[in-house]
Parts: sequence; C-alpha cells; structure tokens
Amino acid sequence: MTENNYHCKTLSNSGPVCDTQGCWYELLSPTQVLTENVQNLENSIKEKKKKKQCKGNRKLQHFKRKCRSNGMNEELITKLIEKRNTDYNSIKSADNTKNNKDMKNKKNQSKKRKRFQLLNEDKPNVMKSLSQLSISQPLRKKTKNEDKLASNSNNNNKSSKYLKMPKKLLYHSFRIHLHYPLKRKKEKMFILTRLQLLDWQFCLNLDLHLYQSYYTEGRQYKTWPEDIVKMAKTNDYDLTETFLNKLVNQIQHTVDQCTTELLSQSLSCPKTLLLSHIESRLVEFVRLHHIDLIRKLNYQVNKFKDLIRETQLFETLSSYSLTNEQKQAVDCLINIRQNQLETFEEMTMLEARIVCKSLSRSIDDLDKLILIDETLLNYMSTNNNISFKDETHQQYRKKIREYKRQVLMKNFEDYETSIEENEYLYQEELLKFEYELSKDIESVNNLMNSLYYYLNHRTDRLIRDIRYKEALFRIKLTHPHSHGSSSSSSSKIDSVSVYPEAIIETSETLFTDEEIKFLSYADSIIRVTNKSGIFHIGSTLDYDEKVKKYQAKTNAYIQLSSDPLMDTFYKTGTPLRPIVSGMNTPTTKISKMLDRLIRPLFDQYVKQPTIIDGVHLIRQLDKCVSLGLLKPTTHLCTFDITDLYTMLPQEESIAILKQFLIRFNQTHTRGMSINTIESLARGAMGSPFTLTLANIFMWHWEQKLVEKQKASNELYGRYIDDIFLTSNDSTESLRDMLENANKYHVNIKLTHEIGSCVSFLDVQINNQDGNLITSVYHKEASEPYIVPFKSDHPRHIFENIITTSLLRAIRYFSTLQAFNHEIRALKLMLLYNSFPSRYIRHYLKKFFQQLSATSISILPMIHDENEYVLLRTKLLSKPTASEHARASRIATTLDNKRQNITVDPLVHTKDSMSVAHRFSDNHLRDYCFDFRRSSLLFHLNHQAKSYLLHQMNLFSSK
Repeated sequence: MTENNYHCKTLSNSGPVCDTQGCWYELLSPTQVLTENVQNLENSIKEKKKKKQCKGNRKLQHFKRKCRSNGMNEELITKLIEKRNTDYNSIKSADNTKNNKDMKNKKNQSKKRKRFQLLNEDKPNVMKSLSQLSISQPLRKKTKNEDKLASNSNNNNKSSKYLKMPKKLLYHSFRIHLHYPLKRKKEKMFILTRLQLLDWQFCLNLDLHLYQSYYTEGRQYKTWPEDIVKMAKTNDYDLTETFLNKLVNQIQHTVDQCTTELLSQSLSCPKTLLLSHIESRLVEFVRLHHIDLIRKLNYQVNKFKDLIRETQLFETLSSYSLTNEQKQAVDCLINIRQNQLETFEEMTMLEARIVCKSLSRSIDDLDKLILIDETLLNYMSTNNNISFKDETHQQYRKKIREYKRQVLMKNFEDYETSIEENEYLYQEELLKFEYELSKDIESVNNLMNSLYYYLNHRTDRLIRDIRYKEALFRIKLTHPHSHGSSSSSSSKIDSVSVYPEAIIETSETLFTDEEIKFLSYADSIIRVTNKSGIFHIGSTLDYDEKVKKYQAKTNAYIQLSSDPLMDTFYKTGTPLRPIVSGMNTPTTKISKMLDRLIRPLFDQYVKQPTIIDGVHLIRQLDKCVSLGLLKPTTHLCTFDITDLYTMLPQEESIAILKQFLIRFNQTHTRGMSINTIESLARGAMGSPFTLTLANIFMWHWEQKLVEKQKASNELYGRYIDDIFLTSNDSTESLRDMLENANKYHVNIKLTHEIGSCVSFLDVQINNQDGNLITSVYHKEASEPYIVPFKSDHPRHIFENIITTSLLRAIRYFSTLQAFNHEIRALKLMLLYNSFPSRYIRHYLKKFFQQLSATSISILPMIHDENEYVLLRTKLLSKPTASEHARASRIATTLDNKRQNITVDPLVHTKDSMSVAHRFSDNHLRDYCFDFRRSSLLFHLNHQAKSYLLHQMNLFSSK
C-alpha cells in the first residue's frame, strides 16, 4: 500500500464550481490569472506580427481619393504630397535626436538605486490623493516574495467584466436597480466611481476570506493547498506559512486603503443623492454580479476541507497494522476503482460533446461509410422530378442519422458494461478482503468502516475532479479558439447531424427566398396537420388525388356541381348565411353537459371490454399468463376501425344511445329523461360528446365478438376504435372471424394485423414461445425530440419529462436488459435536447431512491433482475392517472343517485320545438346563466317560458 495512492501533505485545491443550474466553472488562483493575462498579451503581439502587410501606402491612397473628391487636379495633389513628405521627414528627424538624448540619460542613470530615483521624481508642490500618498512613499528594497505579493494586490484591482460594458447599458442597469432616473452628469460620475471602488472592495474581501480560511485550516492541520505552495515557490511548511501570512496582511492593507478611498469619495456625493440609500443598493448590485465568484471561492474552501478530511481518514487507516498482502489487496481495490472512473470520465466527456453539439470527427466521418444506391443515383440524374430527388435525399440522410445514433448507443452500452463489470469486480474483491481479514484481526468492523470511509471519500473526490475536467472541456467546446475552427465548422455543416432537426427555429426569417418563391406558385397549398399541429406544404394535385381516394373509400361525400356561396351572391337582395364558430356557445356547453352525464354511466357499466391505457392492458395480459391462457400457438391480433368519427351514423347512434340508457335502467339521469337527452344529442357530432357517443356505438357493435371471445376463454379489449384480442385458433379461422365482423355494419370497416408480435397503444407485445414480453412501442418516424432544456418553460416540466418516461419504462418493459437499453435511449434523447448530464444523473438517482432501489454503482441503475421484477410488480399494481379519472367520474354517478330529482317531460309543438324541463336546483343554477349570456333564441310555449324565467330570477336572487 503505497503512500502516493492515498495522500500528500501538499493538497491540491483546484477544482470545478457548480451553480444552481448545473453549470461548472474553472477556478484560477491570482497568479494563474496574471500569467494567463501575460500569455494572452504575448499571443496578441505575435498575431500582430504575423499580420500580412497590405500592398501600397493606404494613407497616401486615401489622401489622393479625398483630394480628387474635392475637385483638385493631379499637379496640385503632387505638390501637396511633396509638402507633406518634407514636413514628415523634419518631424521624424527631430524625434530621433530627442530619443538619442533620452537613451544617453538612461544609461547615465542606470547605476542609481530605484528608491533614490523615486525620491528624485517626487514633486512636493503637487497635491496628492490618499491613494497616491500610500503608493509614492519611499520604499525599502523588496524581496522576491514581496514582489509577488505586490503583483497579486495589483491584480486584485482589475475591473470586473460587467464594468467594461458600454456606459449606456451600465447606466440603464443603474436606473433599474436604484429606482432613480440618473439624469445629471455629476450623479452618473459619482455612481460609476463609487461602484468601481465597491467592486474592488468586494473582490478584496472575497480574496481575504479565501486566504484567511487557507491560513486557519492549514495551521490547524499542518498542511497547505497546492496553489499556495506554487505561489510561495517552496515546500517548506514554515516558509509557506510566512508567505501566506504576509499575503493576508497585504490584502488586509489593501482593503483598508480601499475603505479610506470610499470615505474620501463619499464627501463628493451630490446633494440630490441619498448616500445611505444608494450605498446599500450598489452593494447588492455588486453582489449579484459576483455570485459565480462567491460560489467559486466557497467551493475552493470546501474542497480544501475535503482534502484535509481525506488525509485524516488515511491516517486512521494507516494506524492499523496491515500485512503486505492486505496492503496489496487495498491497492487492488484502488486500481479497480481507478479503471472504473477512467471509463466514467470518457463517458462523461462524450456526454459533454453531445450536449455542446460538437461530436468528434470519427462520428462525423461516418457519412462516408453509407453510400447511396448507384441505381437510385443514376435514376436521379435522368429524372427531372424534384420531389423524387428531395425524398431520396431525405431518406439517405435519415439512414445516416439513424446509423450515427446507433453508434452512439453502442458506445454508451460499452461504457456502462465496463463500469458495471468493474463494479462487480470491486465488490467481489472487497468481500474477499473482508473475509480474509476476519481470520487474522479481531476488530474487523472498525477496520472495514475506516476502509469504507476512505474509499468512498476518495471516490467522491475523483468524481469531482472529473466534473472539473468536464467543465473545462465544455468551455473549450463552446468557446473554441483554434485557427482551424472555421474549416472544421464548415465540414460539420455539410455532415448529417444526429440531433432532431427543427422545422423553424426563429420567427424573424421563417423562409428563404427560394422557399418563398416555391410557396408563391399557384399549385402549392399549406395546411395545418390534425394531430401534430405543424404546417404541411404540398401540391394541389396531390391533395385532389387524396380527396378522390377518400371519397371513393368512404362513399360518404358528394361533390357539388357548383359553388353554393357563389350562387347566393347572384340572388336578389344577396341573402348570406354566415358561418359562426361554435366555440363557447350554448350548444357546445350542452354537449359538454351531456358528456358529463353519460360518460360516467358508460365507465360504470362497460368496464370489462374497455381498455383504459397501456398499464391496464399489461395487467390483463399478465392475468392471462397466470391462468395459463397464453400458449406458444396463441395469435395476437389488433385491428382498427377506419374513419370511425366521420362514418358514424348520427340517427342510428342516437337510437343506440337510447337503448343503452334503457338497458341499464337509466330512465332519468340527473333529472333528465331519455327523450330530453335524445333531443339534445342530435347536434352533438364533432363536439365533446362525440367520443362518448362513439364508445356507446362500438359497445353495441362489438357484442357478438365479446360473446365469442368469452366463450373461447380469450382476451378482448377495445380503446375507442382500436381493438386487441388473442386467439388460439388457426390463422384462417381468425381471418374468417374478422371478415364476418367486417359485415356487421356497412360503415364499419376493419384493418387488422395478426402475428406473434404486435403493437397496441404505446405497448409492444411479443409472444415468445408462450412467454409474454412487453416493451414501449416507438414509431419508426418518431424523432428524439422533446422540450429543449434551453426553452423558457417552468423547471418542473423538465423533471416531469424524466420521471414520467422512467415510470412508463419500468412498467412496460418485462426484462431488466430491455429496461437498461431504454434508459440509454432516454439519456441520449435528453442529451440531444441540451439536458446537462449532471441534471439527468441527479433525477435518475432521485427516481431510484424514491423506489428504494439499491444502486451500488457510481451510475444510477438497477443491477439485480429479481429486484427489478419486484419494483415493476409494485408499480403495476398502483392505479394510473387515467384510472383515477375514471373512478372519479363513476363516483359522481353514485352521489347523484342519492338526490331526489323531479323531471318534467319534453314538450313538442308542431310549429317549433319547445323545451320545458324541470332541473334540480343545483343543475339549473349551473346552466341558466350560460343561456342568459348567449344570444341564442329559444321558441317556448307560454307555460314553459314563464316557468324558466321564474326559476332564473329565483336563482339570481340567491
């Protein structure tokens, strides 16, 4: 067990800093900042030297152009140039003589000591400020360490970045933060000067807190951080202590100097400003601009304390007498963990590349491995169809994109496999070491606890070091400074990206000139899609062909010979029939009312064949497996009703609704008779009540299928117009059954799929030799696109995306291997959408902790198959949100049965439909005001009209 593996008396304190948003920053000591500035200055000078000189005299050419624009001829321009040259030469010769004299004086004065030179340069007749008095006093000769301290104090006086912004923006920020207009020049100058002094004082206090903490902790535990040792340029403990003490005193002296300057500057405060009020707001203004710096320095202090703690743990472990074999076993544990963390570091860097959208060249060069088919290429060259070329090119790019995503998925799989193997090896060696230790040492528990504490603390420190490297790497990726970045970026633009492509990213330049020209053609048409809510751009010919096919398929529409709107234009008096939107109208609210009345009844009485969601389907399948109904020969079948909503017959659907209410003895529903519901439901097509009406229609249509499946002890389930069933009959008999079902109704046509692996809703169902395998179903055309992390959404939205995806995955996937594959796909999808890897890992860990899952690896994942099965069973037994919603709807029907409701019959007249309905008190109060706000006209007879007005006035008084 070597000492180098455990600790060092010189502790490294450089590390990353994390803010609340998961961003990491590099920590630099004052000397590192100074050396970095010097290197940047030297690099800028070299770049200026490397600049190519332009051909010709640019100033002379500009002078000639200016003279010509003023109307001068060439002779006059030549005379002016000659005169200009003579004047320039005379001035240059005078400067040369002056420089020679200065050089001689410097040579004569070079032997004088600097302090005498400073005394000779002082002018006693000039008034000096307090800051000048503190600097210009005669100083004694400094040592090297004191020179270093002086350079550090001068470096602290650097202005912050926010002070370098344009003065106009800075003054605007002052006005907002100070709640003061700041219109006078004196006020602006005073505020700006005071802000610079306060900023300097604030930064000095932070540095003082840092080095004072170093000094206090270092003296107590007899150790110093590595950056202090580098600044002191010595490994001696006492010399480093002296250096740090002088540094603290020097910073304290500078703080006192800054405080004195603030006091003297406060005397020049304009009378229009209240200094006590302005001072507190300026201090808060400075603090807000240095939040990141505060976090950096706090992290440095905590990092130093952690390193001290690790040294103490090592000393505790070293106090036990271990044999050489035991020390080698501990070294073996450290090496295994080190190999595991190296793999973890590689995976972390790959995640940073994906988030920063800067993949390595090996991934970008994968475009060359997939070549387009030569036959298609030849056909594209001879074919002039632009749409065919675009479609072929898009398919080619999609193939490359999917291949790159598979390569990234394989890389993550290899990383996780390596980390998991090292974790198993680590735990095995740890148990072996504990077993061997129990034979020789009696106090095994104390020694093992010390070893656990030390190894875990060391692992956490190395993980923080990896985060530090990740932060530096991410800064390098987001802010590249290499000269070849332009060529590499241009090559990446041509390559196919793995990220989901957004259709429109900005609202300023929606379309290019070519796209606008394309959309300007007469044969183009733009429509909003039904489900996705995006724009689709196509040709009118394509739309006409699809309309004809749809008319022929449904046979539900008739093409008019002429435009009826144009016919009305030519009638006398121009009688128009305006089309008014039905949103927020009484008819829409009537439809919602009917849906709230009837849908709970459907949920209550038609439970058995109805599937609520994917979890409910998996429960039904598990029940079939437990009863032994799933065999290797069992066929899985899904079929869909074609165009159910458009092909639903209205009159027949309302008649079936009436049969449904009569069958389940619902003659009065919340005070409404069947005839009233029938009358109100006639205008319900395309409204909220359509879903419930379609479900009741399908309940009537599926009676024969349900009875047959029950007789053969098979599973049957329906979700609106999608149906799933199992069958142990032959494929031919199953198809014959579906063909007969296709003849149940003229408007209901089925499209079916039969096999051992089918998809229903969002569940992939597979019958592998009698074993049920379920998983999440992803469509082939789906893209890994979710709400980007950089979008302006509430933070809980991003947490819910991760939590709900994990919850669905653990419920749907029946094997641990498939679940881990889905977790890798989920992580990649989140990385594609700029989710930080630290954020993803935090909520993965939080999710497994809430499930009480034991995760021993440095990655949040489940290792044991039995533990995964128990967690999955536990989550499957819990009700889903859809089941809660159905239960709450059913509960409303049970409550309403207890109310005594009287009902008046529906009154019909010959001339017009008159409605007189006696609602219950609560029911009428909900709806009478809706009729008042609308402008809909009701034709009522005298009795019904007087009754309705009386009830509305009664509720208004209440």
